[in-house]
Amino acid sequence: MLGYNNLISPAYFSKIVPTQVDNRWILVIVVRTGQQRPYKIPEYITSKKDRKYNYYIRYLTNSVKANLEQEKELINMSDQTPFDCRANHKATFDDISPVLLENHLRKTGSRLAKQVRERGVEAILEDMQLLEGTQEFRYIQNVALMMFCEYPEKFFRYTFVQMTSFPEGSVKNPSLSVDYPNITLSISGN
Repeated sequence: MLGYNNLISPAYFSKIVPTQVDNRWILVIVVRTGQQRPYKIPEYITSKKDRKYNYYIRYLTNSVKANLEQEKELINMSDQTPFDCRANHKATFDDISPVLLENHLRKTGSRLAKQVRERGVEAILEDMQLLEGTQEFRYIQNVALMMFCEYPEKFFRYTFVQMTSFPEGSVKNPSLSVDYPNITLSISGN
């Protein structure tokens, strides 16, 4: 795996998680958006010299070589990390409510719900892929603060929540929806 990771330019290291499912061990390879994107990979990974590197994109169910216009779009998008995925450099693990975290995990049926108290907030957020940075410098993503902080206004001066309901289900009838008024919070001062 390390050899394949080093073939990517710049090098990209995915997270490997051995997991037991239905009494069988599987290897889960977690591939998140990298901070140094976009990445190129060799056209033929078995060639030893004169490797030709390309950008690839997903098109329907296939990975295809990006054309020149798509390459430009990939490069333009590379510095646009969504706000909720950005690391918050002011937050600490004490800002995350274990109660809110555990309640969310319980409601979603996650097996992690039973582990919050014994393993701690940091370990659970790591499993949920809500942390950024190296092992020495871990930063909490904004989305975790939005969901599991009792006072998110400490980090977000103006926030709002948009809610939409699909009375018949978003799969069965996605065109039938009800939008609710935004819930807003505006903080003045520093």
